Amino acid sequence: EEEEEEDDDDDGEEKEEEDNDTSTRETKRKEAAPGKESFAKSKVQAYMDSEAVARWNAPPAPSFCKLRFCQRANGQTSVAMAFGNGNDIALFDTDDKTQQGVLHLDNSNTGMCMSLCPRLDEQLVAGYESGAVHVWCLKTMSCLAFVAAHSDPVMTLGFIGVHGVLSGSSEDKLQILRWKNNKLTVKQTVKLPQPGVNYVSAREDNALWATGGWDSKLRLFDWPKNAPLAVLDVHSQPVQCVMFSPPLRVLRGGRMLAAASKDRRISLWNLFN
Repeated sequence: EEEEEEDDDDDGEEKEEEDNDTSTRETKRKEAAPGKESFAKSKVQAYMDSEAVARWNAPPAPSFCKLRFCQRANGQTSVAMAFGNGNDIALFDTDDKTQQGVLHLDNSNTGMCMSLCPRLDEQLVAGYESGAVHVWCLKTMSCLAFVAAHSDPVMTLGFIGVHGVLSGSSEDKLQILRWKNNKLTVKQTVKLPQPGVNYVSAREDNALWATGGWDSKLRLFDWPKNAPLAVLDVHSQPVQCVMFSPPLRVLRGGRMLAAASKDRRISLWNLFN
């Protein structure tokens, strides 16, 4: 009987050691792979511990227009930001962290700036609430040309080719503008089955371009004929952003198309490579 009691005690001690080992392993596993809450806290702490590259005092009432980085001829980079209820666009220098100036239209009924698209030649194209599209010279801080491209607010702008400008709005059409010899004109109108374009993007080789619409569809067009090529229907809510990648080695030099939707999904596409 004493031997049996000793065996039971030994078994109990071994089981307790196994439980302790299991508990230790579980603790280490949780530490190695933190949950969502602890991971979020660690990310926040990392941002709090890091030092910002630059801070600016933003003008009052910032617009919902996306910020844009503009390359300058002297190698510097500026940040363009629309703000306020007017048509103002502020420029900030990323090197000396100062405000460079404000692009402003006097006696204008353009409304708020809705979309910005920079060029490499120190020019900035801006789309406004009235449907007008303006081209700005960042060197002289002056407006070079404009055209009444839409009757509704301009939602998105993009460049394609040497002289092409893609302009989308809340209308059921997309305008192809021509920017040449300091003149901005409407070259072609592309009709759409449904109104509303949130984003437009051209591929790096200028072979085709894509739109993300309010109707949750991705649409592809060729260039320069601007003929429709395909309609991609995988999202259930409006497509908010569309972007082509640079040449990828995994695609043997091909380019990928990425789209983000309000349905909280991102789709990736290998098309026409």
